[in-house]
Amino acid sequence: MRYFRSVRSIEELELIAAIADDLPAGIWVATAPDGRFVYANRAFTEIMGMDPRADVGAGEYTAPYGIFTRDGAPYPEENLPFPRALREKRTVVVDDIAIHRRDGSRVCVRALGRPMLDANGRVTHVAIAFDDVTAHVAAQKRVEMIEQQLAHVVALAPITLWIHDRNGVFSMCEGGALEAAGFTPSDFVGRSMTDLYGKDPAIMEVMRRGLAGEAFTSAVEAHGMTYETRHRPMYDDAGEVVGVLGSPST
Repeated sequence: MRYFRSVRSIEELELIAAIADDLPAGIWVATAPDGRFVYANRAFTEIMGMDPRADVGAGEYTAPYGIFTRDGAPYPEENLPFPRALREKRTVVVDDIAIHRRDGSRVCVRALGRPMLDANGRVTHVAIAFDDVTAHVAAQKRVEMIEQQLAHVVALAPITLWIHDRNGVFSMCEGGALEAAGFTPSDFVGRSMTDLYGKDPAIMEVMRRGLAGEAFTSAVEAHGMTYETRHRPMYDDAGEVVGVLGSPST
């Protein structure tokens, strides 16, 4: 833990403030343990949509600053970065904050709280850096929505998609054709091709070819049905085959 000395001159204070005002992250500093406002930079005001409040202290931040969880509940005061940094005497990260601005807009925030100690190890101030992660959170939600939609489509479509690793163990097996054949994903995921089809030389040959790096189409019989499947090897960053993707042949 670094220790912080007192600023020795007005010039030093002005220099620090000028540097902080050019930072893209919001900076807010308060005294400990009462949490009274000392300093905030320009980005803090922009992110929060309001000027810092000098009339509130520790345990009083949620309502005045409009601090909520991502699902819209008032953020618990004890879990905010100021009390946590003060209580734990270490740098803490809180990445699930949503600021409800007075103009009606909302900003997702990642906050890092750092206690500032004197030479005796006593916390004198807590500095908090705020990062606007609204765009990142929105992009993540879009990805999650697309993944859910794709999973829904695959689950309903009369096909089967599967992946097995380099050991032949299924890590995914999805599709409406599974149910039609009387199976569920759990009948395959976590089990190996060898355990399931070790006595079928045709299927074992298909697995061998895929793991050897060959992309090809096969037609094999299993469970009383003929499956026409396109096999695509999957590679890691080093170019090594780590598994095979199976999808319907078109």
